[in-house]
Amino acid sequence: EAARGNGAAAERAYRAALAADPTQPDAAANLAGVLVATGRAVEVPPMLEKALAAWPRHAVGWTNLVVAYAASGDRERARDAARRALGFGVTLNPELVATVEGPGGL
Repeated sequence: EAARGNGAAAERAYRAALAADPTQPDAAANLAGVLVATGRAVEVPPMLEKALAAWPRHAVGWTNLVVAYAASGDRERARDAARRALGFGVTLNPELVATVEGPGGL
C-alpha cells in the first residue's frame, strides 16, 4: 500500500515480492501495470507468463499480459493471450478484446 502513487517505490516492492515468489500473481500483475505505464511493456511477458502458469485464472494478470503484448506491437501474441485467458474462463474487458481481434475475431 505504501508503494501506491510512487512508481519507483511500487516497482521495488513488486520486484521484492516476486524475488520471494516468482509466481505471485498480484505482484506480477501490478508490476506489469507499472512497466507498461513506464514504456517497458517488453519486460512484462516472461514475468507474467510464469505467474499465470501457476495461477491461470488471474484476470488482472491476463489483462495486463494482453495489454503488454499490444503495447509492444505484438498483436498476434496479444490475440493468443486473450484466447488463452478466455479458455481459462477469464472475463476480459470487451474493449480490450476489440483492440486485439483480427478480422475473424479472436
